[in-house]
Amino acid sequence: MARVVADAGDRVQLDAAVAALRRHAPGRAATHYFTAVASFLRNQHDDAVASAKRAIEIDPQYAAVYDLIGAAETKLGHAADARRLFETSIGFNPHDSTAYINLGLLELAAGNRSEAGEYFAEALSLQPASETAREGLRTAQQR
Repeated sequence: MARVVADAGDRVQLDAAVAALRRHAPGRAATHYFTAVASFLRNQHDDAVASAKRAIEIDPQYAAVYDLIGAAETKLGHAADARRLFETSIGFNPHDSTAYINLGLLELAAGNRSEAGEYFAEALSLQPASETAREGLRTAQQR
């Protein structure tokens, strides 16, 4: 349930799902992950990082956490930390386009158009319908 409402961006339902997770599974990595998602959706990025780090302490193999914490670190202006986390995510799942898109956005923000283009192209090879990757690649190729 938490995944469905998180994917929909429904903060009210996500908060209810997180409350249920805290009651029934307070020590699980998923509980901390969805707590982090809820914090991220409320633009509480420091809290999102803290909850995501707790999820990683419990389960360092929880791949989705690395994309989330990377996104929060990006919002906090910690590009180097975010880059490392997105690269870790790719190490767990090289077929997840999200980390490639995020790395492309970081490279684009840093003015590294060539590297950004490579990340966006990889994301498109994995998810051809991604408008974000398509727009990122277009931007990276502009001179």
